Amino acid sequence: MEEKKQTAVFVPRKKEWLLVLLSTIAAYIYVSSIFQFPGEQSNFWIFNYWQWSDVMTIFVVFFLAAGASCAYINKIKIEKEHMIFMAFTVAGGFWFLIFRKNVDQDITGYLVLFLHLTAVYWLVSLGGKRLYNCLNECCILDLLKGLFCFPAMHGYRLILACCNGAACLVNKSKRNQQQMKQALLGILFSIPLFLIVICLLVTADHTFWQFCNNISSLAQPNSLTIIQLIMTGIVALYLFGLFYGCFYVASQGKTKKLTVAPSVASGFMILFLLVYTLFFVVKLGSIPASLRQIEEGTLLTSTYARNGFFQLCWIASINFVIFTGIKWYAAERKKSLTVQLSILGFQTLGFIILAFSRMQFYIVNYGLTFKRVFTTWFMGVLFITFLLMILSLMKKFNAVRLSVYLACTSFLILAYSNIPAWVYS
Repeated sequence: MEEKKQTAVFVPRKKEWLLVLLSTIAAYIYVSSIFQFPGEQSNFWIFNYWQWSDVMTIFVVFFLAAGASCAYINKIKIEKEHMIFMAFTVAGGFWFLIFRKNVDQDITGYLVLFLHLTAVYWLVSLGGKRLYNCLNECCILDLLKGLFCFPAMHGYRLILACCNGAACLVNKSKRNQQQMKQALLGILFSIPLFLIVICLLVTADHTFWQFCNNISSLAQPNSLTIIQLIMTGIVALYLFGLFYGCFYVASQGKTKKLTVAPSVASGFMILFLLVYTLFFVVKLGSIPASLRQIEEGTLLTSTYARNGFFQLCWIASINFVIFTGIKWYAAERKKSLTVQLSILGFQTLGFIILAFSRMQFYIVNYGLTFKRVFTTWFMGVLFITFLLMILSLMKKFNAVRLSVYLACTSFLILAYSNIPAWVYS
């Protein structure tokens, strides 16, 4: 009789309980910050006299400390790339501490997103759970794995770990642990029907309705705290699943790379190349007429600058997915396919230049705002990224890695430059 293969590493209970504790504390810190508005103080117990920006910095520090602790416990060697993403996360976290008095600026939301992405990718890379164990064209898939797959697949284990802990307090027998899990599962399944029964009982008897109303009135002053506790539990499940998936799930070994035939890749691109060429022929012929209309006053500068700008940015982003996908998954890169990729790259550079010229046209006439600065930064990063990817076709190097480093570093420079000070002055 064949033995079943173990799909996950065995996790001692003490490590599970430590992970429960770390996840719960991190969730509590996170929720106590996100329930506040910029510039306001927290009202969630320990952080009563802290601003939400300070609490966000504390969360980042605690998150990094928890990840480093898990790596140390599991004897994971910290490499240079792990340190780089840790540095990006630290820089993003301390931005809230430095700009606490002006944390309601427009870039704050983007910085929170940046923090989530860099922190999760750092954890996935530290746990060795990337598809090819390096930063390459599959980095988006690695990021999605950490953001959604691990929490969804392993978050429930926090409840099981709590049940094991409760059962061990009562009795160390496996039977009691199993009964505890089964009882909890029964309670979870009963909740929908239980709510229906409560509604029926409330409508069936006025006295019972009055009793329930009195209970709800007692709970009303603490309704925000109750919501915060519920959110803390949800975030704890998410963080536990993320940490568990990164550090306590066995790797599947070397991932077999999916490939497509060069002829399929070439055929996929051909229609895009033809329509882009046609677009540039038509567009270059229409520019003089548009400039003439602006001089005559029949075409507004703002209308010309905005017309098609976002569509061009979206096309450039789509081309990035096409370029990286074909470059990575093509089974063999023949000379014809390399030429097609180069043409696609140069056409994308043309789209970015067109969009950039429209944005500069708008800035010259109407001045700077945060959105215009941020959009200009995005187009600049995208332009350099495509330039690097075109060069990588001629000389082999990891263009995606350099592009990610460039994007993260330049974003942090933009954030630390205190945009309101020089844009709105």
